[in-house]
Amino acid sequence: MGTSRFASSVARSRRLARRLSLRFGLLLLTGLVVAGCASMGGKGAAGDTSMRNAPVTLFVRNYNWNTVHVYVMGAGQNLSLGQLSSMDTATYVIPRSILASDQSVRLIADPIGSVQGYISEPVFVSAGDRIEWTINNALSQSVISVR
Repeated sequence: MGTSRFASSVARSRRLARRLSLRFGLLLLTGLVVAGCASMGGKGAAGDTSMRNAPVTLFVRNYNWNTVHVYVMGAGQNLSLGQLSSMDTATYVIPRSILASDQSVRLIADPIGSVQGYISEPVFVSAGDRIEWTINNALSQSVISVR
């Protein structure tokens, strides 16, 4: 009988130890999650306003043989950004007023002296994004990326 009491006492101690370790683990995990959310919220809350107002920029590389007139189209209007000589680069700021309601724009390349032009598919952007556009000699092979 002494052995059975000892065995049941050991079993109770093990169950109690498991419960306590499970509770401690959950408490530790909750603390880590709360600390992580608090630190992310603190940084995001301070930077939210400045990020919402950050401009969208367009960096263009013109590898076309012609000088290209660069336009941006959105919100029902076209906006001329400027001309870019062959093998030249430029950076433009896209005004927030040109962004369509779904935060998209289309890029237009109009090579001077050519009857062919290029209109991109919609490019979706957020405040602070940088669009990188490489205009190739074969306009259909131009490359657009958003960073």
